[in-house]
Amino acid sequence: MLDSLFSYRFLDYIFTHSFFGLCAWDLPALIVLAAMITVFAVHRHNMKKREKDFEKELADRLENEPVSAADADKAPGLRVVQ
Repeated sequence: MLDSLFSYRFLDYIFTHSFFGLCAWDLPALIVLAAMITVFAVHRHNMKKREKDFEKELADRLENEPVSAADADKAPGLRVVQ
């Protein structure tokens, strides 16, 4: 009898003191999850932007850098300056 009474009171307490059956930690956890998703999205956007800038800068440096004939044999497609 006490086990069923305890279970009923416990379940009654949980549903009475929770909002739509959610735990008290659900809302803070959702806020932290939203913040983590936002930080991840911003970080990924910034990293892609930095990668594009780096590739553009590298292409500009390689385009302006003179290449010897010995180096051209190792990497076909490089512009040879004599």
